[in-house]
Amino acid sequence: MLCCFLLPSWTTAQAFKSKAGYVEFYSKVPLHSFTRKSHHPVGKISLQDSTVDFYVDVHTLKTGIGMRDRDMLETLNAEKYPFADFYGKLITSYNAS
Repeated sequence: MLCCFLLPSWTTAQAFKSKAGYVEFYSKVPLHSFTRKSHHPVGKISLQDSTVDFYVDVHTLKTGIGMRDRDMLETLNAEKYPFADFYGKLITSYNAS
């Protein structure tokens, strides 16, 4: 009898995990601006509680200029904090149809 009550919650819960995708951020400082990109995010979207959670290894963020990449890793203290993460809530409902 207990299984019959739990079954609907198991069948309606959906979570999507990914180890493929694309992350980009834009930085603007005095005298210049640039975009960093990584194709190595790891994350999950849960439709049950409308959450988005992902992280990326900051060592995979590349601008195309090695010296700038090294400077940014030093600024981010990448040896101590190797991951950038994001956690948030979906603000609109998702309709798969």
